[in-house]
Amino acid sequence: SLPSYGKRFTVQFDVAGQGSFSFIVNDGVLLYEPSESNEPDSLIVMDLDTVRSIGAGKLSLTDALQAKQTKIASGKNYADLFGELIR
Repeated sequence: SLPSYGKRFTVQFDVAGQGSFSFIVNDGVLLYEPSESNEPDSLIVMDLDTVRSIGAGKLSLTDALQAKQTKIASGKNYADLFGELIR
């Protein structure tokens, strides 16, 4: 089973020059919120090209982190769980 089962957390993405969006993970289910969260458990910062590459399946969140195309500003453990969920 995925490590996100039984957990609830929010991951916010701040996209340079574009704004923010969030994903709420609730017991392994992923919910998209087109706005920023009041108190995200994790904050990930990246540029629009990186968001597009991840969305198109050309780049994984893990690869983007390793290539320093994105940065975890807070909540690394939650970002790691989120990365496993969307893998």
